[in-house]
Amino acid sequence: MKTNYSIIRNTGISMLAVIISLAGGPAVALGENNAAHKDRHYASEQGNAKFGNFNAVELKATELPAASRSNGNVKNAAKIDQMLQAQLSTIFPNLKVVPEGRDFSRHSRRTLQITPGIVKIHIVSFPARFWFSLMAGSSDIAMHLDYRDSSSGKIIASQDFKQSNNPLEGFLTFGITDSQAMEAVVKQITDYTQKNK
Repeated sequence: MKTNYSIIRNTGISMLAVIISLAGGPAVALGENNAAHKDRHYASEQGNAKFGNFNAVELKATELPAASRSNGNVKNAAKIDQMLQAQLSTIFPNLKVVPEGRDFSRHSRRTLQITPGIVKIHIVSFPARFWFSLMAGSSDIAMHLDYRDSSSGKIIASQDFKQSNNPLEGFLTFGITDSQAMEAVVKQITDYTQKNK
């Protein structure tokens, strides 16, 4: 039996066209430098606060809004905690992690108190991406961090961070860019903190 490669090729091209049309644009939109995605991240800007001037640094567990406390989001918040602790420990070797439900330490040392919170989170799981493809939507995460001076009780820096992916990226990478959204937002936080040390 002779294989008709032209039919296979044309079928493949047709399927790709359908995928592109559903995604709302050509595959070149996947490029990180494409103009359509130029505002996809908040910039990790340098502020006036100097985080390296403190005697101690404490990091609270990531706060998750009650309305977002599904099993999947709770697990994702825990992953973010692990990544934040690992990355910020490279900046502050003596970083102290405050367990969930606990408050910052009360001592005389001037301490930088970091409070991370999730404002919005929707991470498409692998099963959802596999079964619903582009219809599962994009993975989005927005976080807000406060940096407080324990000696005055004042917030010395407050910054927003966000990350999202294109549903087509999630589809073509079998969900890899969905899970990478959390890694990307943690990197933004790490870069911002490092620049202000």
